[in-house]
Amino acid sequence: METSNCDKKGRWSREKAWLWYNSRPWICGFNYLPSTAVNSTEMWQKDSFDEATIDKELRWASEYGYNSCRVFLQFIVWNHDPEGYKKRMGRFLEIADSHGISTTFILFDDCAFSGKEPYLGKQNDPIPGVHNSGWTPSPGPSIADDESMQGKLEAYVKDILSGFSDDKRVLMWDLYNEPGNSDRKEKSLDLLKNAFLWAREVCPCQPLTSGVWNCQATEKACIENSDIITFHCYENYDKTTEKIKKFKSEGYPVINTEWMARKFDSLIKTHLPLFKEENVGCYQWGLVQGKTQTYYPWGSVPGSPVPEVWFHDVLTPDGTPYDQEEMEVVKEIMGKNIIQLKLEAKEMTPEIMQDLEDRGLIYRLCPGHDELNPKQGETSVEQIYACDSKYGAHMLITVTVNRTEFSAFGTHPDNEDVFLIGDANCKPMYFLFGLCKKDEFVQKINNGSLTEKDLIVFVAKYNDPQVSFFTVLKDAPHGEAVAGAEGKPPSFYVTEPTSMPLDIIDFKNYKISVS
Repeated sequence: METSNCDKKGRWSREKAWLWYNSRPWICGFNYLPSTAVNSTEMWQKDSFDEATIDKELRWASEYGYNSCRVFLQFIVWNHDPEGYKKRMGRFLEIADSHGISTTFILFDDCAFSGKEPYLGKQNDPIPGVHNSGWTPSPGPSIADDESMQGKLEAYVKDILSGFSDDKRVLMWDLYNEPGNSDRKEKSLDLLKNAFLWAREVCPCQPLTSGVWNCQATEKACIENSDIITFHCYENYDKTTEKIKKFKSEGYPVINTEWMARKFDSLIKTHLPLFKEENVGCYQWGLVQGKTQTYYPWGSVPGSPVPEVWFHDVLTPDGTPYDQEEMEVVKEIMGKNIIQLKLEAKEMTPEIMQDLEDRGLIYRLCPGHDELNPKQGETSVEQIYACDSKYGAHMLITVTVNRTEFSAFGTHPDNEDVFLIGDANCKPMYFLFGLCKKDEFVQKINNGSLTEKDLIVFVAKYNDPQVSFFTVLKDAPHGEAVAGAEGKPPSFYVTEPTSMPLDIIDFKNYKISVS
């Protein structure tokens, strides 16, 4: 982290927070457990980690346009099997990313609907009719209040964050969910503050946060330590609007990480347009009706009938919407009334690269392109370009691509050099270019005039001096993805300024497919 962009506590500056927030599409997600898990322990234990259900349900979510999920971790599962746990986290990220969904992980949690401490092994079945009857906290009061366990809790935070500190599939670290809940109040302050201190020592590339909720004892610490202001609100439109205004006054980006309770008039049809208009990211509670039984309201008793109006959740176990009109709102706001653009992948040829250069999108680095004519005994040097120093010194990085969606399609405000030096036997990699500069390209998206003629996609060709080395010029829309084939993901080299941002382009209701 650049110290010039942090205050004395290590918190991100407003400038850095907004740079991060504005470099990605508007965040519209959901709090997620697979429908086959009653709590975070069952989700993450080796014997009950359900990849097939996770893949199926996240695919459903992506089809409606959701682009992020918020996921609870569990300390006791990590403590029992740290390496296996992190492997399962990595697998979850792989699945989510394959569907264009980023992940916000939650490390600690004071919610204890079950009234129990977390425990390993087979989890109790849900109590019929009861909202979240199996939910347990992380790590639980007995561990959180045990001085001898503080070293373990510190190791947990640092091990998890270190393992994924540079992983772009992780959107944020939500260090503590509802600190002070279950009547703990100020008892949770020490762990809340320590969680931020421990996380700052790791210095991940992702922002840190802890959401403000209905607890005065922890609200100030949540706000003062968070890089992005997050909050929970299950209230009606007017009260939600008031809270948005309150938290926006801090000057930081704002995300509502828990909302949508139909019983309290926290509704998709009213609130989702509000969050979009206010540029406030959001994570509704729940996706698929399952073992957490959060379609029942808070306080439901054993044997309660399935409510006519669900409290949370949006899909039945077979993927059918609980309320089709709600999901049409999601699709409309997230641009899923799709305009399909079908592109045929071309061979990467000198003619294609020359056309991109003629359009001012790349600069070719190939034999004969920039030869000078020094006299015998002399050396001639001529500058091709120089980057703006405000983006920092140049760095050489290696890039490995293993996503099938062009989810990082965007532009840079300065140049970057691409060197396709690699293993030609890897999965095929596609380069997608917009055939005009950023402003014109975005205008076409906004006015609905984008067509296949405004894009080109070609298969990366390695180690060929005629085509494999080039500079992507500033404001050139571009991105990479791989074919869905099995095999080793492809890698290549890039040189670019160390602090140069990527401005993601939102395709809105356009869907790109490649054949």
